[in-house]
Amino acid sequence: MMAVAAQSLAGWAALLVGVGLSFLYSGVETGIYTVNKIRLDLRAEAGLRPARRLLGLLRDPSRPLVVLLIGNNLANYLASAGLVLVLTARGMAHAEWYSVAILTPLVFTFCELLPKNLFRRHGETLTYFFGWFLELWLWVFTVTGLVGLVRALVWVTLKLAGRHVSGAGGPFGSEHLATVLAEGQASGAISGTQSRIAERVVNISRVHVGDVMVPLGRAAMVERHATVEEVREALRASGHPRLGVYSGRRENLIGVLNAYDVLLDESGSAPSTHIVPPLELREHTGIIEALVTMQAQRKNIAFVFSDDHRCLGLLTVKDLVEEIVGDLEEW
Repeated sequence: MMAVAAQSLAGWAALLVGVGLSFLYSGVETGIYTVNKIRLDLRAEAGLRPARRLLGLLRDPSRPLVVLLIGNNLANYLASAGLVLVLTARGMAHAEWYSVAILTPLVFTFCELLPKNLFRRHGETLTYFFGWFLELWLWVFTVTGLVGLVRALVWVTLKLAGRHVSGAGGPFGSEHLATVLAEGQASGAISGTQSRIAERVVNISRVHVGDVMVPLGRAAMVERHATVEEVREALRASGHPRLGVYSGRRENLIGVLNAYDVLLDESGSAPSTHIVPPLELREHTGIIEALVTMQAQRKNIAFVFSDDHRCLGLLTVKDLVEEIVGDLEEW
């Protein structure tokens, strides 16, 4: 009789502990997804201990997620084993089947729906408060080797599947930054304009000069033997003082001239005397590389060429800067 009572008591203890742990694991998982990252950074910089703890945990998001995965599964196994002990102590046959039938709706309601909704609504408070819980189990599962084992299994699985295995997801990945920017704008921490500029900076590595150039057919250009009046007309029509210069046909680029230099020249020299060699960039050159090159060579205009050296279009510093800050009315 005492053995049955002890078994029943142990079963109830395992059931309650398992359900409680599963509740917290599910809730904290939702919390780390929904907590405002901008506010988290600000609180950590202000020296708040819970924020600093949570920020440290989330620097490598894969580790806490592995902990929550391991913990939730172990908690559910513990709850299931506890319920089986309770049922067998009462002499019920097929206790495992009854355990599944009883525990499935219990776990779904009290260990999934309830904690996830609770932490989604009050994540800014609860996630900070239970940071110690995540830190504790991260230490336990790391010391026991479970975190390393799971991550190794994931790595091997991805390798066998031929998938790219990236490093730990840090706080400066483009996807993470995009999420932070969206949260910052939604919470009012940054303005819409600031958010758009930051998004352009995040994505600028994917943009090439061939994407932002003015196509050759629309570029402001003059023929090499153009007169002063033709240069003046080109300036009036385009509004751009720096003009491309071609010989015979537009694809045959030979240089660049500044219309103001031509119009202010009182010596009577032909406009062709003001032609300077063009800066050439390949169409796949990145925006940042192009800016650095143009600044280093003190050029405000460049021409974009294909790999087979066909001139494709014209590019100015203004075009590059607008890829970061947006359209500029005046330059």
